[in-house]
Amino acid sequence: MSNNVVNSYRHVSAFDPNSISDLWAWYQADTSFMTLSGSNITAWNPQTDLTAKQLIADSTGVAPTTSTYNSRGIASFDGTEWMHTNDDTYLVSQPLTFAFVAKILDSQDTTIFDDDSTAGGRRILCRADATSGRYHLIDGSYFYSATVPATADAWATQVICVNGSSSFWRINGGNENTGTYTDTINPLTIFANYSGNFDATGDLMHFIMYTKAVTGTELTDLESWMATEAGI
Repeated sequence: MSNNVVNSYRHVSAFDPNSISDLWAWYQADTSFMTLSGSNITAWNPQTDLTAKQLIADSTGVAPTTSTYNSRGIASFDGTEWMHTNDDTYLVSQPLTFAFVAKILDSQDTTIFDDDSTAGGRRILCRADATSGRYHLIDGSYFYSATVPATADAWATQVICVNGSSSFWRINGGNENTGTYTDTINPLTIFANYSGNFDATGDLMHFIMYTKAVTGTELTDLESWMATEAGI
């Protein structure tokens, strides 16, 4: 058999977040990446740099629980639970891309993630308005998503690229809103702000971050993969 024929039969690896370069961390809500106390998630390892970027719960009282949806693992937060990185000393500057698959319950001004350690200058992604389905980042000024009421109490994919005047926000593969935003991260907190309040209620399947602007085919491939994971 010729080499060309052999090559045609070679397996082509399926896409996943590792297929895109400059992956900073990918938190997949699978129990194989978690430390559990019963059903409580006390530690959550990403698939890269497991020690420095591990998410931890300060106690079982604030630890989310593990469950499943669409045959995928999920982390369920009840509005009083949150996790943060166990190393708060790093600093990562833009361009950054955040991508996640989540279902956020219909509530106002609740945090999905926070990437700053200062009480007054938190960078928070939260529900801005329960009826309009709009989200925003806070950093002294506001960077809003488009209006997407269909995401209330429903699974959705979101991609936020923080890249100066080329920043953009996409929900479910569209609804793009562009603007200017600057950001660094230090540290990362999931489903609450750094001080552990304004907690969100909902489920998280994947949280992914890249230290570059993810655009073009990489962006659409990532969105398609996330949508399939959530059965959207």
